[in-house]
Amino acid sequence: MGPTIILDKSSLQALSKKELVLLNKLYYVNIPPVLVIEILADIKKEKQKDSLNEEKVVEIANKLIQKDNAHNVHYSHLLISSLMGVDYADSRRPLVGGGRKVKDKDGKIGFVMSELPEQEAIRNWQKGNFSEAEKKIAGEWRSYTNEIDLEAARKQFANVKVIVPKCNDFDSLLTIAKSLIDNPISQLQILTNIIEALKPEQTLATKILYRWESEGFKLIKEFAPYFYFTLKIDIAFRLGLVYGLITTRSTNRIDSEYLYYLPFCNIFSSRDNFHKDFAPIFLAEDQSFIDGDDLKSDLKMIIELLEKEDKELNLDWGSNFSLEPPNDENSITYKMWKKYLPSWSPGWFYRKTELPKKDSKLASDIKERMSTVEEIEHDPNEKFIDEEIDFISFDYKISPDDQCLCGSGKIFKDCCYDPGMEPVD
Repeated sequence: MGPTIILDKSSLQALSKKELVLLNKLYYVNIPPVLVIEILADIKKEKQKDSLNEEKVVEIANKLIQKDNAHNVHYSHLLISSLMGVDYADSRRPLVGGGRKVKDKDGKIGFVMSELPEQEAIRNWQKGNFSEAEKKIAGEWRSYTNEIDLEAARKQFANVKVIVPKCNDFDSLLTIAKSLIDNPISQLQILTNIIEALKPEQTLATKILYRWESEGFKLIKEFAPYFYFTLKIDIAFRLGLVYGLITTRSTNRIDSEYLYYLPFCNIFSSRDNFHKDFAPIFLAEDQSFIDGDDLKSDLKMIIELLEKEDKELNLDWGSNFSLEPPNDENSITYKMWKKYLPSWSPGWFYRKTELPKKDSKLASDIKERMSTVEEIEHDPNEKFIDEEIDFISFDYKISPDDQCLCGSGKIFKDCCYDPGMEPVD
């Protein structure tokens, strides 16, 4: 498993089938909800030159559900956690949601992770069931399309130009945004506004304000770092509209949401000009931006090298090899592995692998454990600490004709399916 990467739709749709295979073998792909929304938007478009057709959506969906992929929880949940004092601003790894804390018969503590709506949507896309997929995320889609009014957002901040008449570059946008947010006089108003926007339960809203008061009315950047991070993006984006550095094209608002998930990756990749200009100012020193065209070229180079090394790989690109970057210091993927996996050193390039044989005893033990677990009460905003968790189980629905979640590339009934498994509604 390689460095964690987030791709926007422009980078993802540019990849061929083979390049998607390599992406999943060389990187740990984190899928933010906004990517699924963007794909849905393309399906709903009239046929346009730059939109994804249904065949391409099926192709991408078949590679977006992999054992080494992650579906990040929606940023709104992470904002609440941040305001409650549980913060992941420096995570650099995916944060998954929908978990139930449980205890098994031996007293071991674990989490059972349920399928998110976005994962259900992708699973339906795999089968070409686009209407059912849309139902799963229809509410989220409506919230996007109904709330985008960039002209109103521009007017809201227009008076800033009285204080700062000129702003000619994106770095300056961030500087101005931080000066506005860090104004001690504005802290209460900022908190009140975000609580109104998030619409949490009244008791939760009260707890947030009480925490802020009890901790001495800290500045937002100290009180809730992840919330502060997203706020910088929002304010800088609106300022970009004011100063004409960002256009009022509605898709720019959706594109800006990808940046809310930057703390949960090592690498962000996009071919979009807006992202190329706007994203780098929010990346930390330990993060990287890769132009989507450069990523595609690098994966294409690795494919050519693979096919030159071993002709047999052309026969089965689905699953039968493991891969590490080639020993080429000019390769982007090589550089990313060296940067984010410091203990890694080039050795083997690829290996033929056999699918693991089924371990019926292990499967039986897991089934028994999961049938005897009891749910235990926990605060959904509590910090997830690896050392305190003994196991994680994924509670996903899958049909015999779906792609197997083990990552083999085969359909479930020809891979890990057990005839004794019980169907669910």
